[in-house]
Amino acid sequence: MRMTTLMFGIATLIARGALAGSLNPSGPPSPTPDDEPRTPISTATTPGDNFAFFRITRPGSYFLTGNLVNQIQASTRNGIVIESSDVTIDLNGFVVDGLTVLVVPVAEPQPQGLQPDTVGILAEGTLENITILNGVVKDWIHRGIDLDSADGVRVEGVIVSGNGTEGLWVGEEALVTHCVARDNGASGIFALSGANVTECIARGNGDTGINLASRNTVRGCTAMENGVYGIALFSDSIVTQSSANLNGVDGIHLFGEDNHVLNNICNGNGGNAANGAGISSSNGDRLESNQVADNDVGISLSGTGSIVIKNSAGGNGENYSVIGTHAVGPFVGLDDPITTTNPWANFEF
Repeated sequence: MRMTTLMFGIATLIARGALAGSLNPSGPPSPTPDDEPRTPISTATTPGDNFAFFRITRPGSYFLTGNLVNQIQASTRNGIVIESSDVTIDLNGFVVDGLTVLVVPVAEPQPQGLQPDTVGILAEGTLENITILNGVVKDWIHRGIDLDSADGVRVEGVIVSGNGTEGLWVGEEALVTHCVARDNGASGIFALSGANVTECIARGNGDTGINLASRNTVRGCTAMENGVYGIALFSDSIVTQSSANLNGVDGIHLFGEDNHVLNNICNGNGGNAANGAGISSSNGDRLESNQVADNDVGISLSGTGSIVIKNSAGGNGENYSVIGTHAVGPFVGLDDPITTTNPWANFEF
């Protein structure tokens, strides 16, 4: 009886093994299907025309698969033109380059290969919700990135350099973060109302490093060696924890009123002007806890109604120039005691 049961069990195991098949695979596993949710930018998926290398006409997420470099002499084509809202472009670390150097050099150095007003990345029409990420846009005759007609955009991790006018121009309610604007002909970064510009660098631009309209925020930025202003703001804006050094006229220039300038460093400004200031204020601004050193003028006040407290100024041609009626804390030198009776004092060293 036991022998019969044992033989039945062995037979069952052999049968199961036969049904299971071989334990050795016949070949490598099949590849996992491609689940890339984005669209590559190419002539097949985003075809261009006489005015653009590529056109994006539908919402979605797009990415570059290689450098986009103009190869046509006297081209009238922009790089990438966006005609739809709700578009994200990942430059994927690649370059959108508008400059082609001819094999035979011209008599005078000049941008070659493009016609005026060409742009690296251009929003066309009234759009919203555009995002540009991770790459370089350089050497276009007009602007590097022009999103002027688009509201609610985000530009992050992008370098704009060597463009003929503005490096980056964005519309209202824009977020610009971790970007670099270098050696552009006009402003490095220009934004309309309601922008937030954080942790960006603007250096060596022909006009203003970071140039903003009203109701904007600048935080943690560096603006240096720009031709006119480091950071320029209009009304109802704040600039904080930033540096604006070695700019041609003013480090921080306030055109409008009711701005707050807090905890910034503005040194060595005024190389292109006899009265360049670390901070220049017009009406109703609050300047607090800034350091201004080695400028033509440390803090320059005009108009009326500004509040100036807790600042430090030294080595300027004139530390504080006050024209008009303002609330200015007392001036305290290094030899003066710091007491509870002058908590709003401005320091001179």
